[in-house]
Amino acid sequence: MLILIFYCLSLTMGLSPLVCGDVTQEKDCLDIINGIYQCKWTTNGCVNMKCELATPPCDQMIYENKACSTSGANCVSVSECSEIDNQTSCGVVKAGGMDCIWDTNCRIKQCSDYDQTTCKESNGDNCIFKDGICQKLLLCSDIITQELCQKIDLDDQCAWINNKCDIFDCKSYTNSNECFSAFSSTDSCFNGATDNSSVKCMSCFSLTNQCDCEQYGLYGCKWQTQTGSCYRQKCEDFEDTITCQQAFDGLTCVWYNPMDQCKSIANANELDRQCDLYVFSQILIFGLIIQMIIYI
Repeated sequence: MLILIFYCLSLTMGLSPLVCGDVTQEKDCLDIINGIYQCKWTTNGCVNMKCELATPPCDQMIYENKACSTSGANCVSVSECSEIDNQTSCGVVKAGGMDCIWDTNCRIKQCSDYDQTTCKESNGDNCIFKDGICQKLLLCSDIITQELCQKIDLDDQCAWINNKCDIFDCKSYTNSNECFSAFSSTDSCFNGATDNSSVKCMSCFSLTNQCDCEQYGLYGCKWQTQTGSCYRQKCEDFEDTITCQQAFDGLTCVWYNPMDQCKSIANANELDRQCDLYVFSQILIFGLIIQMIIYI
């Protein structure tokens, strides 16, 4: 708490420099200034600390958003696994945020480098143990959990359909409620049946001619003449309050005044929540500064 108070006061009253380069004397070039920048005094004055100024071993250090690697009697900044020149550092340093492995030289660790018990994920790739080896997950049908199925990003959009992971396809849904709630990162579904007792689950992208596309304008379908295809509009596509409020069923979009933009109601509510939290935090910090000034 005392550190926070000192930080707020120093920013308000200008007691401390904000960047290493503002320091003019060695005694003021602290290892950490205001908890933001790590500095070091050199013959060129006070500068931002970087790997090349560190003393080996330095394999666990990060400066200026770059990982450090021990290289002989020196420390160097590395952005890729291939820049690491020794096996010890290769197994420890996360170059560019990647896990590395030594294989005659240092390279990015892949799914095939894991065994069956550790075959889960490698450098952002989801892995699966299949055909006796750990390999990159490529097919929706290889996913066995609903959670992974709904969040994974493959070449094909995946969806949990009939208790299994399959390629996202609106036609696969036979229940109206499931149809309206089905969506992927690029598409969403609606029930286009005229008879309330039946289900014709479809998407704007599945409509191949202008007449059919315009028929389902209520669901946001719009024909794009340039590409000869049907797509689904987003609330952000509407540029004035009238068309925004009348978009789709009239219950989906709202004109969000703080951004002067059309937003989905769900998005607008989330933005309001974030704004309230930000305002509250600013009031809290301001109140803390005022209180400390009064007591001083």
